[in-house]
Amino acid sequence: MSNIIDTGYYNVNNVLFQNKYLWTPKKQGEMGSTDYSHNFYVEVKDKDRRLVTLKDIVTGSYLERDGNNVWQLTDKDGKTVIGSPDEDKVVYMVLEGIEWYLVLYGPPPEGDGKYWIFQKLEY
Repeated sequence: MSNIIDTGYYNVNNVLFQNKYLWTPKKQGEMGSTDYSHNFYVEVKDKDRRLVTLKDIVTGSYLERDGNNVWQLTDKDGKTVIGSPDEDKVVYMVLEGIEWYLVLYGPPPEGDGKYWIFQKLEY
């Protein structure tokens, strides 16, 4: 996706693991993955800086880190990075073991695990 995301509802899945979707458990501050789409309400907070909040409408929880739920979206080659506007850290997915997919927050790793696809939903 190369344009700014508008406020609205989206599925958010990983580029490397395309059958895995971003998910936020009911406990604030946690993030994970699921085989089933959890629709997110993406609210644009600052269009120029590409700042957004992402709320999982299934659980009602925001994607957050350290009590902060504002993220900066950055595009690269049609793929989107969900990152901190204040430091060089991103949300990314890795495979641990045979079938355990982890969603982590930290320095950008090599590879496509740090890229996400936002698919707009119509309600």
